[in-house]
Amino acid sequence: MNVRQIVSDALRRYGEEVTLTTEKGVCTAWAMISPLRRKHRLYLDEGRRDAGVYDASYRHYIGDADAPLCEGDEVVFRKERYSVVISERYDSCGEVIYIWAILKPQKERADEYENS
Repeated sequence: MNVRQIVSDALRRYGEEVTLTTEKGVCTAWAMISPLRRKHRLYLDEGRRDAGVYDASYRHYIGDADAPLCEGDEVVFRKERYSVVISERYDSCGEVIYIWAILKPQKERADEYENS
């Protein structure tokens, strides 16, 4: 079993299923999403803040290597809609292991949108 498969298995076991809307369409993927905590005190706007202080509305995303994200794509997680601010592929030995991203909340909840 290679590293990519180990990470994929861990995401399926410990992560949650999310819905992604990309330029290729709508799909589901497995991911771990948590509040954004920047250890190095450097934030998205390049401003510096005291250690441990963060905007809890932003989310840190680790997801399936098979479901790449681009800036502006949409992620629905626990009925909340998020826009991708930035994403990167984590590569090791020439293989994509997982997708890393920062998510920003959208104004409306997914269930409010679907019921309107």
